[in-house]
Formats: sequence, C-alpha cells, structure tokens
Amino acid sequence: MAKVEEYLDDGCRHTCQQMVDRLRSDLGVVLDRSSVHRASQSMIYSVKKLSFEKVMTNNTTKQGEANEVQALNMHIKNGDMIIYQDGTNFNIYLSRGEGWSRVGRVLQLLFRHFKEANLHVQGGESPETGIILL
Repeated sequence: MAKVEEYLDDGCRHTCQQMVDRLRSDLGVVLDRSSVHRASQSMIYSVKKLSFEKVMTNNTTKQGEANEVQALNMHIKNGDMIIYQDGTNFNIYLSRGEGWSRVGRVLQLLFRHFKEANLHVQGGESPETGIILL
C-alpha cells in the first residue's frame, strides 16, 4: 500500500476508483475500492489555513535565484516566448491563505525576508488551457 501513499502524495484529489484503476494499469494489481479506502484512512488530506514562517536565505542562494530571474528577463526582453504549463489547476481555486496538506500536519508557507531590491517576473495565465505566458 506504499504505492497508494505515493499516488496520494502526488495528487491528493484522486478518488478510490481512480486509485484502483491506476494500480491496475501501473502494477497489474487488482484491488477493490474498499481495500484502497481502508489503506488510505491514515492519509486524509484537508484544506487548511496557511502558517507563515520566515526563512533567511544565504547569499549563494539569493545570487543563484537573481541570476535565474535576470536570465529569464533577458529572454523576455529579446521577445522569446516562455511557457509554463500548470499540471494541477487545483491551487488556482484556493485563496492565498489556504492550501492542502495531510491531516495532522501543519501547513506552512516558507517565505524569505529580503533586505535588498527584489527581482520580479510577471506573467498571465490563460483560463482555457492553464498555460502561463511571461
């Protein structure tokens, strides 16, 4: 049943029938929905309020991120089309103060405290396809 836990960690919105179908196609294992339901009882997820925690970053991490954003902004300035595909649109429907995690675990959002100027990347998302254009 470790595979059920792995599947749920990948995406917690699967139904028991979807898990049965996935186990059958991936592993060739035939299970009943009740077996998957019983195995997943300790793996219940819920929508929760976020708990914010400040994290200080080191200079090498900040410099690496700054270099990535500068390179990305250079591509945007050159007119290159940069596309990101959001595989799970679930997070779009949550407010900024909500997220999902396993029951019994605190949902934390780690954010960094910067004293220097921040580099920003802006983009827009297509509501039909979920594609983000920068």
